[in-house]
Amino acid sequence: MESGVLKEYIKRVYQLEALQYEQKALCKKIARSIQMLREARGKPLEQKESYDIVASILVAGWGGGAAASFYLIFYLLLNTFRFPGFMSLLLIFIVVTAAILIIIMVSKALTNQKVERRNQIIQAKNQTTQNNRDLLCQELERRLEAATGNLRKTQAILGQYYQKGIIYQKYRNFIAVSSFYEYLESGRCSTLEGHEGAYNIFENEIRQNLILTKLDEIIVELKNIQRNQYMLYTAIEQSNRKLDKYNKNMMTLKENSEITAYNSSITAQNSEFLTWLEIWK
Repeated sequence: MESGVLKEYIKRVYQLEALQYEQKALCKKIARSIQMLREARGKPLEQKESYDIVASILVAGWGGGAAASFYLIFYLLLNTFRFPGFMSLLLIFIVVTAAILIIIMVSKALTNQKVERRNQIIQAKNQTTQNNRDLLCQELERRLEAATGNLRKTQAILGQYYQKGIIYQKYRNFIAVSSFYEYLESGRCSTLEGHEGAYNIFENEIRQNLILTKLDEIIVELKNIQRNQYMLYTAIEQSNRKLDKYNKNMMTLKENSEITAYNSSITAQNSEFLTWLEIWK
């Protein structure tokens, strides 16, 4: 295969691998968001107030104040008018006790009414929140279905590229193809096979621990691979930026322009990859 055609082919496989990585990450993100919404189902944002605690505090305050007030009135009456006899004292005690009980009952009733009104408001808010969660969950499920469909199409196209047999099966992965494209693009080699070919350079760099070959480690050490795995670094960085834009608008009910544009771009890229493959045949 001519070096120019090989470079173009490897470039497109590299782009497809990057697109596949990006879409897998997107599907995982949407799936995690759906799971979070499902786990939050039935959990209110605000808890209802308790009648007993609120009412007891207010009633205690009212009752204590009333008791102190009537004790003072009782004391003043005894010392001012000096009512004689046990019956007078009993009458005053009954009047004071009845007044205190009436105040407590009225106070508790008013407090419970306020708590009930607040709880009705809280319940309405929680119901609205739950309805919005359910609607958002349904919307995210639709987006996940669309994203999964796009991913399957990309994977099918990538499979068609690999079926050409140009890249040895051992190296049909994002990390290896990114390095091959970097070697070809930078002029370090012009073929895949041979002593000075991309396969040999790649294996030598692995033996010398110049590059990482596990994607989990690469994601953690992304900033540190820029020098020796520049194309891989670039692809992941670009994917992360696009996903950040998508994620900022993901937890919304409306299909906004960012999400629409992203889905359209995936469809367009897949079509372009298929077109090139058909022309190349």
